[in-house]
Amino acid sequence: MKLKLFLSLFLMLSLSPSYAQKAKIKRADGFFGLHFDFHASLDDKNMGETLTEGMIDSLLTQVKPDFVQIDCKGHGGISSYPTKVGTPVSSFAKNSLQLWRNVTEKHGVSLLMHFSGVWDNQAAKLYPKWARVNEKGEIDKQKMSVFSPYKENLLLGQLKELSKEYKIDGAWVDGECWAVVPDYSAKSLEMFRKETGITTVPKARTDAKYYEFMEFNRKSFRTYVKSYIDEIHRFDPNFQVTSNWAFSSMMPEPVEIDLDFLSGDFLSPNAVYNAAFQARCLAPQGRPWDLMAWSFSIDWKNGVHTFKSVPQLKQEAAQTLAMGGAFQIYYTQNRDASIKRWQVPSMVELAKFCRERQEFCFKAKQIPQIGLLYSSEAIRRIAKNLYNPSEEEIGSFKGILNVLLDNQYSVEALMEHHLKGKMKAYPLIVVPEWHYLDSDFKNELVEYANQGGNLIIMGTKTVKLFENELGVKLGELKEKMNPQVSNDLLKTERFTGLVSDYQTFTPNINTLSFAPIFFPEHLKKAKQEIITIANYGKGKIAGVYVDLGQNYLNMETAGVRNLIGQVTNALFPAPIAEVKGSHLVHVVANEKDNRLLINLVNTGGNHRSKNNFEYDEIPPLQNLTVKIKVSQKPAQVNLLPENRQLDYFYSEKEGAIFLTLGKLEIHSVIEVK
Repeated sequence: MKLKLFLSLFLMLSLSPSYAQKAKIKRADGFFGLHFDFHASLDDKNMGETLTEGMIDSLLTQVKPDFVQIDCKGHGGISSYPTKVGTPVSSFAKNSLQLWRNVTEKHGVSLLMHFSGVWDNQAAKLYPKWARVNEKGEIDKQKMSVFSPYKENLLLGQLKELSKEYKIDGAWVDGECWAVVPDYSAKSLEMFRKETGITTVPKARTDAKYYEFMEFNRKSFRTYVKSYIDEIHRFDPNFQVTSNWAFSSMMPEPVEIDLDFLSGDFLSPNAVYNAAFQARCLAPQGRPWDLMAWSFSIDWKNGVHTFKSVPQLKQEAAQTLAMGGAFQIYYTQNRDASIKRWQVPSMVELAKFCRERQEFCFKAKQIPQIGLLYSSEAIRRIAKNLYNPSEEEIGSFKGILNVLLDNQYSVEALMEHHLKGKMKAYPLIVVPEWHYLDSDFKNELVEYANQGGNLIIMGTKTVKLFENELGVKLGELKEKMNPQVSNDLLKTERFTGLVSDYQTFTPNINTLSFAPIFFPEHLKKAKQEIITIANYGKGKIAGVYVDLGQNYLNMETAGVRNLIGQVTNALFPAPIAEVKGSHLVHVVANEKDNRLLINLVNTGGNHRSKNNFEYDEIPPLQNLTVKIKVSQKPAQVNLLPENRQLDYFYSEKEGAIFLTLGKLEIHSVIEVK
């Protein structure tokens, strides 16, 4: 009897909620997460002094993240846990890592490490032979050589230690593709000469074979990342790891490494548009992905942090969620690795906002509408860095993306490998101001138009690649003409100023030309125009003979927005969703579980200003009219996450529904069943 009673009591305790452990969600499947780091230094002491398990327990109980990433080893190379492999902080009051592991395990929350990879100041100081060498023969004081023993002796040594000793679930490896630089170390040069047969090593962009040297360094970096990813997976198959910003806008290449997920952290200013750009570069890559918003803005000159408002962070999250991604938010830890508890209420509110949208946003797929070419081939030929192209180098692309989004088009940023063999899925493809295209890829674009597709070729450099197909004869390039251009195709008397060269042209007899310009010195309209449209086979090709991308990025005008909206409409008059009533709406057309989901993101607010670090007011948009193409009359149309059924008018003739949305706060989704 006593034995039976004991067994019953044991069973009750085992099944009690107080003791039952929640099953962990793998990092790759996580939807909402928290990221903490503080880049520990040798000056930090009494690590863990004010951190308690109760503090962590309270955080996880309130916020309920799927995963948490915490400080481990920042760019300084100093570890905030008592490592036996690397260099720890000066002293420990508690083992903060063990506290985090204990409590996250109890809550069933995946725990990952923020671990700086290629960038490690301490390793460079202690082992200068591990560091990369610059073109002058100087040893780098920050960046490791990917040919050195650093990977085996420190990086993998610590990751294996974390896996074995602490049962850590994975690592978010920072300071990688965006930090790596060309390496002139002896080992690097030896391998470069051996692999390429090039004996004279180029040291400047103007030197012969510099592109080949940059490509060698890119390949070497990819080999380095692949080798440590494969090794840690062999050591611990459950260890989930990524290299921050790998295979993103900063590293626009096909995914060829077994990363468990893709991720990147985006910054202010204008983080709302930055998130829209970054999300569109990650979403097509075919791997689980997320974006990390910073919870604060930084005045880098003075080192001042300003905590962002919750509405501001919700707006940044909305751009990520609308593209089907997971979302995480970055908060700094105190210098002893404890949590800033005053920030928890904002975490709770932001988590609620995201969770309300998880069911219909997470892992949703875009419906092909406009494919905007983010050219890997062109970027590699202009980038000064191995990866992480500068605003000057990709600003034109970002400007064209912004102007299309501001015209309420659903747009995907697609690299060559996304479009090859798949172009016909897109009603419109836009090639925005790239100076170079691979010949085979260019020929596929032309055949796409010949078979009924629509192309817009933009910019003074790009139109030169398509002269015959555009139906024009190009003339001289007029540099720095800074013309005034008509605001629209109707040739009104309103004009918008541009900072641009102008590629002159003469249209063929069947080529239409639009948008007259004049030059300031003439003070009157000239005969030149800047847009053409020509039939090409079964399709159409439009050309834009000035550079509008940087103009819209740096000098945003309604004139440029309207002009691009009208030429886009001429080639793509029937998108799946049309929204009118405000240009402050971004539209993303998705599908998930056989549901059509039209995401609407309110982009109002003061995020565009470089002088604005925090804003707490996003005026709601009123009375938006929405037209959505459908194959048949829907059974129901809902507004999510409000869970409100919408009234609509169905036109069988137009194959579309029409409705009015009275108010858009930050992000809502129209669900068509």
